[in-house]
Amino acid sequence: MQNNLSLVLLLALVSLQLPAQRSVLLEHYTSSWCGECPNANLVAQQVAADHPGRVVLAYHHSSVDPMANPHSTSWKNELLIPGTPLGVINRTPPDESSPMYAATGQWAALVEAQLNEPDYLDLNIQFNPQPEDGPLSFEVSVKLLEALPVAGELRLSVLVVEDSVQSSEPGYQQSNYYNEVEGHPLFGLGGSIQMYPFMNVVRDIIGGTWGSSDALPGELQLGTTYTWSGEFLLAEQWDPRQLRLIAVATLHQGTDIRTRPVLDTRELAIGDQVITSAAAAPSHLSFQAFPNPVNDQLYLRFPERDYQMKLMDFQGRVLRTEKIGGMSHQLSTIDLPAGIYLLQLLDESGASGLQQIIVE
Repeated sequence: MQNNLSLVLLLALVSLQLPAQRSVLLEHYTSSWCGECPNANLVAQQVAADHPGRVVLAYHHSSVDPMANPHSTSWKNELLIPGTPLGVINRTPPDESSPMYAATGQWAALVEAQLNEPDYLDLNIQFNPQPEDGPLSFEVSVKLLEALPVAGELRLSVLVVEDSVQSSEPGYQQSNYYNEVEGHPLFGLGGSIQMYPFMNVVRDIIGGTWGSSDALPGELQLGTTYTWSGEFLLAEQWDPRQLRLIAVATLHQGTDIRTRPVLDTRELAIGDQVITSAAAAPSHLSFQAFPNPVNDQLYLRFPERDYQMKLMDFQGRVLRTEKIGGMSHQLSTIDLPAGIYLLQLLDESGASGLQQIIVE
């Protein structure tokens, strides 16, 4: 018994000493008018699903649609991205002679390569409950685990990202080249998908497009933890219940845009930590749905309480409703045609959560 206890304590000590593994930032240049872009979203989601918790998705919108912002436009212009849908993996070119961006078919291999790079940093981001009617503050911490691969300046930035942006206003209808491709998840959703839930929408970048030069001292000591605090204001059109913060650490080696790689990134959902006013909508509900994409059985995990579950098609038509409770639920998808669905949970307080589900 004593030996077993000693082993448990030893394993616990080892686990506490192990730093978090590096995550990879997959940034996608997209737009509502790009008919190939909803399929690129599916590719990105699959790459993230293949590496749970280690791939962070952020989508920069074109300046011609209403979800664009100056930082995303600068990101696109300085990286010389010619059009959509193209992606940038850890802001690192695929090879020395390639442009910075990559086509969707390259994303999986490039993410794999970046995941195999050393863990130079231990990066974290923290956000405490705050009211929505003032500046929202965060704190990023970083510790250097081993010497940087080349000399340069370590910079920090935080991407403010909103999930599931939906609107009936002009500019929010997603073009779809796969409407008539039988067997594709986007088949039959329309050449222009109404009320499309735009995911991972970059709304702002705190610290500037390429990171703050004042966030960290010029020379970092191994093993020392440094912190950087920042703040931002909510824009009127943002839904605070759908916000995530993405901390990004980049290594700047000069003025060449090709020498600003991302060394690590961390994301944190803050929707349930933004305190809305009494007149505001109920808070956002976070729940897990996996595997996603799914073949026959979808497993749900959620905070312990009672819910109404709704399964809808991509046009928002309700296919199933069910009362569920506890902390988990199993949903059969075996009789659903391949495609994209929306799953909503609503609790007794009015808090709701919405996730996009892909049935293969």
